[in-house]
Amino acid sequence: MAKLKAVSPIERAGREHEFRIKMLRGELTAGQGLRFIRKKLLGLSRDQYSEYCRISKELLKRIEKDDDSVSLRDIKKALEPLGYSLALVSQAEIPECLIEEYQQDHPSNPPRKGDKLLAEQALTSK
Repeated sequence: MAKLKAVSPIERAGREHEFRIKMLRGELTAGQGLRFIRKKLLGLSRDQYSEYCRISKELLKRIEKDDDSVSLRDIKKALEPLGYSLALVSQAEIPECLIEEYQQDHPSNPPRKGDKLLAEQALTSK
């Protein structure tokens, strides 16, 4: 079984935050999200990750490339061993504080037009 790369709690928290924001904003596909987890959060090669999740390297490669022939079941096999799952999230549900925090952390990558408005609508409609 492959060993997970040791990452400091602070570094991991920052990377997890970046991952969540990018996923919520729709900047990553499911395959790109899995690759982000594998490389940036865990620091694992495809070989190591596929061994850890007990899937083939070829399947992992196809998932990360968003191959249309990959089933949802296959994606779940690659995500679940690490506690992740697929979910549908409305961008209108992104809290304002996450958008503002992302703006502060990434001034060269401002949110898309309407992100702030959508977040405000979501907060006021509750």
